[in-house]
Amino acid sequence: MTPDACALRGAPAAQRSRLYWLMAGWLLAPNDAEARAAMREIAAQSDDDGETGPVLRALAAALDSVEPAALAVEHTRLFGGLSPSYGPPPPIESAQRGDGIDALLAVSGAYRDAGYADIDPALPDDHLAVELKFIALLALREHEAALGSDEDGVRAARSRQRRFLDRHLGAWLPHYARSIERESRVPALATAISLLDRVVARDRAFLADSEA
Repeated sequence: MTPDACALRGAPAAQRSRLYWLMAGWLLAPNDAEARAAMREIAAQSDDDGETGPVLRALAAALDSVEPAALAVEHTRLFGGLSPSYGPPPPIESAQRGDGIDALLAVSGAYRDAGYADIDPALPDDHLAVELKFIALLALREHEAALGSDEDGVRAARSRQRRFLDRHLGAWLPHYARSIERESRVPALATAISLLDRVVARDRAFLADSEA
């Protein structure tokens, strides 16, 4: 396979990696203007399914329409997990699934097995943002393997992504997205989580097909 062909094959993985990393960062800093600019840039480059691009553009526009202070307050209420009387449970797998320490240990073990530790020491390993960063890192590994014509590396990276999405992120995000749609007082925040859910569902299908 020529270098150009390898780069072409690895391009979708690079785009997926960037999108996951971007959404992880946005989840932690919703008023980041650079993140919105990146959303628009990815939207302009997106030609995978005709869906991600328009939704990203709509999301960036919706976020721009919300007064920053109001966005920050609602973001904290929805995602901060400050108290049971102030917003829903936080975007943490163990809290959402009710599996406690078992879920956290399973997620941490997946990170270690893949060669990653302390992805974000400021957050629990099973926080949504950290799980998104993990998938971003695996997609980047897939991209780099494709660039090097490493077929085994591509398959291994895809397999790890599929397993993690099946066992962890994809197992709790759909229910969480629906709860945020019900709870959110700022539609843009519900749209963002809905976008994540759609991206994860699409990638699960793609990765399953690639291993068939």
